[in-house]
Amino acid sequence: GATAENHHTLPGAAAGIEFVFFEIDADGIQINAAAGDTIRFGSTVSAAGGFISSATVGSSITLVAINATEWVATSLVGTWTADI
Repeated sequence: GATAENHHTLPGAAAGIEFVFFEIDADGIQINAAAGDTIRFGSTVSAAGGFISSATVGSSITLVAINATEWVATSLVGTWTADI
């Protein structure tokens, strides 16, 4: 596990790119969108160039780019928040 929140930055969205993230310790994980891109899970959408995060051990998320500016969660487990 990390000793501080673990940060990851997605590349610019391009349809079909996929990433999977797992939260394995209570320090947390933050997933940042590239400038101008958003991250959606359910009805929640991050700010453009924003982020989502989780500090719940066992959380996971699969993100798929559906076009040139949007990442969408196709699978989500646990608790996630977004900077909206």
